[in-house]
Amino acid sequence: MQDFADSTISLSEKRSRFGPFDLELRRFFYVRTLQRSMEQLESGALRLRIPRLRGVRRRHAGLPFHATPEVFLQQEGATVFTMPEEQFVLREGEICLMPQGVPHEERVEARERPYSTLVTMCHPAAYSFHYNIGTDSGLGWRAEGLDFFPVADIDVFTGFWDEIARASEDDRTDGHLLEEPYVRGLLLAALAWMRRLPSGASKRATSHHPLVTRCLDLIQANLADLKLNVVWLARQCGCTPDHLGRLMMREAGRTVLDCIRSARLDLAKELLAGGRLSIGEVAWACGFGTQSHFNRVFLALIGETPGAWRKTRAVRGRPGASKLSRS
Repeated sequence: MQDFADSTISLSEKRSRFGPFDLELRRFFYVRTLQRSMEQLESGALRLRIPRLRGVRRRHAGLPFHATPEVFLQQEGATVFTMPEEQFVLREGEICLMPQGVPHEERVEARERPYSTLVTMCHPAAYSFHYNIGTDSGLGWRAEGLDFFPVADIDVFTGFWDEIARASEDDRTDGHLLEEPYVRGLLLAALAWMRRLPSGASKRATSHHPLVTRCLDLIQANLADLKLNVVWLARQCGCTPDHLGRLMMREAGRTVLDCIRSARLDLAKELLAGGRLSIGEVAWACGFGTQSHFNRVFLALIGETPGAWRKTRAVRGRPGASKLSRS
């Protein structure tokens, strides 16, 4: 464990030495990385990147958006973020907050060097960590080590990031967001909150084959992305689409496409009940290419249109729900 903690050894070198990280090592890495970021923040050495709130919750071809915030901690190499009206590069030791609803795409900067990013995502009753690890397979990156941490107060967590995004929009100083004490304090609190990892096993209990479990986790983490299909999932899982399809049918009794649709509709119902997004915004946040396609799928599988379903179940003004204003 001491070698793993050595900050002079790169993540890629650690992976080659230790092999794929097991849960104990991943947990250690999460805590260590967050602690290092907090120390850099307190010393003034940390850089925070946040895109401007432009085109929030609007459909842009090739630029999906998530209904909850994402946080990227760049470990090695660099990530290029593209939004509707801007682009920036996240470099080693920097943090990117991608606010909820901001259409974006991330890709590995084209350089021959190791690449790794620690990504945190918010879910209805949990937050997750995973690595984006650079590959030579044409994927650009491969998701690795997806771990979910169930929490009862997820609105507190998302509220931190929503307020950081709002405050940063009000007090932006040429990209040096942490010159504002309020933003710096919020970020420190958010990082400390993230560091509170549950002591028990974080991986969701399952009796499925490991490839099926990984596939289901990848689906949950990529619902907004139109690229989510059996071919992309199989490449991420390191197997053929046919093999993954057979495993999914044998283990879960459903096709991969059925699993994707089911997960997207579960998220759609959560967002519809929340009452903060229009039906079109819900469709795009759940990875449907058009609102009409979303309406057809929802009606076929749920038995009601999204609008009718929402009328009887929406909970508007839900306590703890934060809002981003349209731009």
